[in-house]
Amino acid sequence: MEEERVVLLTEVKKTNNNKIISEKMEKTFPYRRLEVVDQMPVVPVVMERWPALFYESQVKEEFKRITTINLDRTFLTKMDFYTPKLLTVFKTKGGTSGTKIKSVGVTQSATDR
Repeated sequence: MEEERVVLLTEVKKTNNNKIISEKMEKTFPYRRLEVVDQMPVVPVVMERWPALFYESQVKEEFKRITTINLDRTFLTKMDFYTPKLLTVFKTKGGTSGTKIKSVGVTQSATDR
């Protein structure tokens, strides 16, 4: 698995090879998980050893590997659920921020009709 990790490090330096990176990240997941859980390395060490883990696409894939849940879909679903409540909170906010938010809320309300 360490050999796979080293190959992954070289692949990260190349461009347009997301497929290979995804395959290597999938293959090295058990090794990476064991390393993170047992050794509890600090973030800079994780960044050095697993730089692809900090790519947006790989964050989403790692979340899915760990939880079996699609991060984008879950986030957007929850956002749809909480948006009316968030708009209510934002409308009650005062000061400069509140004024800016209220103008967005007015535009939002006008488009909802």
